[in-house]
Amino acid sequence: MLGKRILTLAAVALGLVTSSALAVDQKAIDEAIDRGVQIVRGVQMRGGEWNFKQQGMAEGMTSLCALTLLECGAKDNDAQVISAANYIRNQAPGITKTYSIALPSCSSTDLATRPTCP
Repeated sequence: MLGKRILTLAAVALGLVTSSALAVDQKAIDEAIDRGVQIVRGVQMRGGEWNFKQQGMAEGMTSLCALTLLECGAKDNDAQVISAANYIRNQAPGITKTYSIALPSCSSTDLATRPTCP
C-alpha cells in the first residue's frame, strides 16, 4: 500500500515538473543562456584558460568552456575563443589527461585548428 502511494506521488510530481517545464517561454531560455555565457566569459583567466581546482584539468575545462561559447553563438574570431585555442595549442605537447586530449576535437569547429589571431 505504501509503495503504491509513493509511486502515485512520484507520478504526480513528474507530471507537475513536466507541465511547468513546458510553460517556460523562449525568451526566458534565451535570457538564461545569455546569463550563463556572461558567467563563463567572466571567469576566463588572462592566459586564455578556465581554471579548475584539480591539477591537470585546465585544458579540458578550457575546451569545454570554449566549445560552450561556440555553441551559444560565439564566432570563430571571438577573442576569448581564440585565446582559449591558443592556450590549448600551447599546452598540447604536455597534456596527459584523456578528456583534455579529446575535448578540443569534440566538435566540427575543432579548437586545435583555430587561427591564432583575430
